[in-house]
Amino acid sequence: MLKGKFLSRVLSMAVLSAMLLSLLAVEPARAVDMSYSQNFSGGLGGWTEVIGNAAVAVENGELSLTSAGNGNIIVDNNSPDVMDGTYTITLKPDGYSRCGVVIRYSSTTNYAAIAYDTGNNWLWWNGLGQSGTLTSSGPSMASGSTHVLKVQYTGFIITLWLDGDQFYSGTVGTISGSGTVSLLPVNAGKIGVVNWYSAHTHFDNVTLDYWTGTDIQLGGIVGEVENDTNPTVGSLTNFEALGEEYMDNYNYSIGKDVGAGRAVNKVEIWNDDDSITRVSSMSDYEVYYSNDNVTFTKINNVAFSSRTENNRTVHTFIFDAVLARYIKLHAKYSDETGDFYIAKRQKDFKAFGPTLPQPSSYKMPLTGGYLNSDTDPTTGVLADWGTSSTVAVDYQSRSVGLDFSSTVPIDTVELWDSDNASTLTENNFTLYKSDNNASYTQITGWTFSTRTENNRLVYKFVFTNTNARYIKIHCNITGTGGTFQLLNISEDVRAFSNIPANSTAGLADGLGGYRSSEGDTIMLKDGRILMAYSLYQASGGDNAPCNIVSRISTDNGYTWGSLNTILSQLLVHIKSKSPVAGILLIVLIELLDLTPIGTGVLHESPPSVEYDLNIHPSVRHLIFINRRPSFNSVIPGSKAPPSSVNFKLDTYVPP
Repeated sequence: MLKGKFLSRVLSMAVLSAMLLSLLAVEPARAVDMSYSQNFSGGLGGWTEVIGNAAVAVENGELSLTSAGNGNIIVDNNSPDVMDGTYTITLKPDGYSRCGVVIRYSSTTNYAAIAYDTGNNWLWWNGLGQSGTLTSSGPSMASGSTHVLKVQYTGFIITLWLDGDQFYSGTVGTISGSGTVSLLPVNAGKIGVVNWYSAHTHFDNVTLDYWTGTDIQLGGIVGEVENDTNPTVGSLTNFEALGEEYMDNYNYSIGKDVGAGRAVNKVEIWNDDDSITRVSSMSDYEVYYSNDNVTFTKINNVAFSSRTENNRTVHTFIFDAVLARYIKLHAKYSDETGDFYIAKRQKDFKAFGPTLPQPSSYKMPLTGGYLNSDTDPTTGVLADWGTSSTVAVDYQSRSVGLDFSSTVPIDTVELWDSDNASTLTENNFTLYKSDNNASYTQITGWTFSTRTENNRLVYKFVFTNTNARYIKIHCNITGTGGTFQLLNISEDVRAFSNIPANSTAGLADGLGGYRSSEGDTIMLKDGRILMAYSLYQASGGDNAPCNIVSRISTDNGYTWGSLNTILSQLLVHIKSKSPVAGILLIVLIELLDLTPIGTGVLHESPPSVEYDLNIHPSVRHLIFINRRPSFNSVIPGSKAPPSSVNFKLDTYVPP
């Protein structure tokens, strides 16, 4: 009895903790499966003015748009209708800089615009005349300057990059009751561009990345409505419930709180066996969605299918994506017969949505340092790591450099000046790499570019991806001009990689002899990544005594620190259940007194596809690439080091 009570307490705490944290959950990044692109070398193509009376033309292979009043919108009628995607475009303002992009356009009253105003202001508005400020501290776009704007839109969330640097991510919506109501259109639509007042802008190099096929299961907590006689107003309750229920019984509804306004396009319900006799078609069901759990809207044109999987009947409902926090499935049976048996509510009702794109660049954690009078950069040893003093780059043959704590792949380095003026050119720089800070090898073949962002001059160096622990940027100015000043060397020298973490360095050390098993990861509020997993202490199969151990990474998952035991001799594999994710929650909330920004949910043991399907992804989460996240797959209880496990870090950071 004691064992059962303890397990029940662990499971209950895990569910309650997951419910508290589910508000911050989003899907992990996945690969884009479709891409649309266009330039204007062949003319306007499908670009047509839909609002205003602007002067529209193609000049020197670019779209030229000169405003004639308070808002002019040009839409690409050849672009696909997309609900969630990533829209990238090159733009060059001339004169007034008021310009931007249009997404989800379906009519003159149904679209969203994301645009730059003046100063550091970035705005949004929709076809109904609603508008607002996204940020008043964003980057500026000066007249005559060329920039690359990237807009990622998924559900209610808008994320913005200018010239490769993310400067905004937030939810465009208003709070209504306990939910969020989108101020963006909820339909798929086309892309376009916008100018207003007397702006003149050139646009080019249009790319739209989006996804159409593979969906991912959304995290969240399952609730229910008993005797839901009016599903349009029946609020989901009992979110912590773990027990069973009949689907076709007393007007029953089951649903899920996915934590925030997300795009949802599919739900599934799993019967405990394959003996369904009366619930067999869409006429037996209705699907609803809501953003406040008070008022629900019925979804029409739902496609129903039934299949048998693992000797269980699965009913699937597919529909055009809706933006919703709550999704609800209602069975239209008022009697008490009960044929469709839901054994485990938290697992057997699933909601799905479109996947997110994979980020193309990862900002690397680092410590900055420098060396004065570096007359031979191939042997000069960088020092003064982490200094908070202002450091001039062009000062007495100075080198500035980066320490990544371990050897990592790097392909881009940036220097951020304290202001927007410097006399330095690319001819003043050479780049070097090292693994020991004693012997440096020159990096050749790099490209150089400049831009101004937030009134600061940025020098950018891009080269073929190379592995190094140290990167050195040497300046050949021997005088004391000091026209390029770094205010904080660890922040104003930045490095990026297009290769995600793909290493388990350090995981095999000190495991204590017996196998390691299921685990979960979470990014802490200070940017470090905590991994917790099972470490068996004896042989005897999946029910053997097991510690919950942890390791911490300070470099985005490339290397891991020493082993730390956080719970000892815990029977985690009882009846083939592994509450490791729940244990991680308890550790974070109760033992370490840390505030997590994402979490996991319970998953099956041994791990398999079920783990992938039941992960509750975090806001910034390490994602297991292989389908079996166990650290090894040897015989239970046997001694073995962990096998290779690869990781990817999602750098998408919503608010």
